Amino acid sequence: MTAETVRCVRCGLDLSVKAFRANPRKRDGVNSWCRACHVARTRQWRQEHRDEILARRRAWYAEHADAEQARRTERQAARRRAALAEIDAHLRQEFAAERVRRR
Repeated sequence: MTAETVRCVRCGLDLSVKAFRANPRKRDGVNSWCRACHVARTRQWRQEHRDEILARRRAWYAEHADAEQARRTERQAARRRAALAEIDAHLRQEFAAERVRRR
C-alpha cells in the first residue's frame, strides 16, 4: 500500500485513491470501502428490503398525490411554454430575415 493506493477493507484489494469516495472524517480522507463494494452492498440491501422500500414509496405517493400531480402539470406546462417560446423566436428570426430581403 503506497500513498496513491488504499486497501478496501471489504474486498481486500489495494486500489487507487480515486476508487474510494472522499470522507474528511477519516485519517486518510477516503472511505474504507471502495466504490464498487459500496455499490454492490447497496444493491444487495435494496434487493433484501425491496418490499419495505416499495411500501414506503407507495405511502408517500398516496399522501402527496395531489402535490405530485400539480408538479407534473406545472412541468408539462413549462415544457409547452418553452417549446412555444422556441418556435416564436425561430419565427421572429425568419420574419426579420424576410423583411431584410424585401428591402
